[in-house]
Amino acid sequence: MHRTATRILIALLALALLATASAQDDWDEERLAEGTRVYLEAGGIGCHTCHSRFALGDVGIGPVIRGVDAVRIQGALEAAEEMGFLLPILSQQNIDDVAYYLQWLDTLFPVKTLFRRGTFEPAALPIPPATRVQLIVQNGNRSACTLVVDGVTDAPVEVAGRGTNGVVFDTPAEGLIEAHCTEAPDAVLRLPIAPSAEPYSAPPATTP
Repeated sequence: MHRTATRILIALLALALLATASAQDDWDEERLAEGTRVYLEAGGIGCHTCHSRFALGDVGIGPVIRGVDAVRIQGALEAAEEMGFLLPILSQQNIDDVAYYLQWLDTLFPVKTLFRRGTFEPAALPIPPATRVQLIVQNGNRSACTLVVDGVTDAPVEVAGRGTNGVVFDTPAEGLIEAHCTEAPDAVLRLPIAPSAEPYSAPPATTP
């Protein structure tokens, strides 16, 4: 059951990687897909369990790891006791592919919203001009959200119930982009172009 869910997750993310407004420049899509697969499946639990779906460190366990290289991943595997079980499992190629994926993520400007009860929270996310943005949607509903970014994506991106997915696109110099889930067309996520826009970062951890 867990493996089936993970495979569905990988398939959805692969579709999201393809649903971009422009080409991925010099990034190798096959290698990105393999790095994504290892990131989600490593050791049967995946790196995302501790570091979050898109390596933003917002699940309250592991830190942000966007942009880390293979040397740092190897060092963490050797130094962190809770990661040591992965050492005999991951090959050097696996580590290199995950690093490739994390370095690609680091080139993106992340913004994040929660979709639940038919609304986006927040309902407006400023994004910078002429930038490759990653819109991340966390679905708080049991049913899927079919995400459409108007005028940007060639195909909808499915965000599974209780899941998280994202879409990458290049922003124009000015204007307003809107997104919605086809299941709730009246709930509109507004993405105004703003030079002062700030990327999403994980909220600070709270102490009991």
